[in-house]
Amino acid sequence: NELAQKIIYLTQKYHLENRVLVESETGDFLYYIKTHTDCIETYLSTSGDFELGVSRAINAGFSGISFDYTFKNAISKELIALIHQKGLKIQLWTINEPLDIDEALLLKPDFIQTDNTDYVLNE
Repeated sequence: NELAQKIIYLTQKYHLENRVLVESETGDFLYYIKTHTDCIETYLSTSGDFELGVSRAINAGFSGISFDYTFKNAISKELIALIHQKGLKIQLWTINEPLDIDEALLLKPDFIQTDNTDYVLNE
């Protein structure tokens, strides 16, 4: 809870309300943030068990899920549309190869995480 309190404090100190998102596979950590501020988005990290991650995020009232893109066969444009219909957002991580970035963007996630800033900057 101490780390969660520091994140909330720094978000407010530097006027970053509604510009910060926190992802974690630890639901209690995200729940603390969610219940102590409404200006930080919370994303439950999941890799592999997509449906379980979505279910947990919905039940806890998180903003969305953060999904490991290496499990491509578990994610589709239709599933992302369904997540959006349920009021959740999704970020896909870590997508670094140009073909994977292009493929992931076609799925229409809310965010992608990449270490390939050269590719993004050249587009």
